[in-house]
Amino acid sequence: MAEKKTSTRDHHTQRIEARTSLAGELGKPEHAERRRRAGLVESDLATIVRTGAEAAVQDRLQHEDLAAQRQGQKDLLQAREIVETETEEIRNRLPAVIQDLAAVAATQALAGWLAVASFDRFRVREVTPAAPTGTPPAAPAAHERVTREDRMSRAHSLAQFLQAILQPERAAIVEALGQRGMNRDRLTKLAQTAETLVGKLGDKAVLKPAEATEREAAAVAAQKLKWEACRRMIRAAVRGNADLERLWAAC
Repeated sequence: MAEKKTSTRDHHTQRIEARTSLAGELGKPEHAERRRRAGLVESDLATIVRTGAEAAVQDRLQHEDLAAQRQGQKDLLQAREIVETETEEIRNRLPAVIQDLAAVAATQALAGWLAVASFDRFRVREVTPAAPTGTPPAAPAAHERVTREDRMSRAHSLAQFLQAILQPERAAIVEALGQRGMNRDRLTKLAQTAETLVGKLGDKAVLKPAEATEREAAAVAAQKLKWEACRRMIRAAVRGNADLERLWAAC
């Protein structure tokens, strides 16, 4: 049986399922005389069965779609946690790595590059000096660079930084990080995770209405329309048969 819902408006419910079951049973050959006496035709019951079955299918697809979206949200949260944790791990190691590289003549240039490299992104913010009351207008606003703190900017900057240090000409940086527990494989996977996170944040992963919801509602509405038109005839057709009356009671 379908899970009972708090609202029955255009959703596949136990009542919709019961009507589908009753129409299917009443449509069997052994009940042909009952249908004839009540005024029902085969297409009446066939419509109720068809629309009920379609509503059940779309209800299942809707739940599968929403489950997939929820899993996507879980993946997003996991990627965010990995990126934020690993970013901190890299920051912790960089001062020592720079020192290691600077201690060797062959890698001093890389040490200098790494010392000025940054995986922060910046935006420009106007800074307007406050002017005391009664004084001439303040000087034109100055500008300062401010680190962007949003998750997408941080993930994008990390991905670019990792792509830069993973280039062959900077292999010594990767080797130095590897000696401190962050080898090339770990850095490569982190770069991929950061890039994936940028894409997911760009899509603004939120639960969206499942497309199957509209199809489910349409199928349920169609069944209700036919059911209401045939309701009195169906009631007359089931009278006197215990099995059919039991099915009717659930409708």
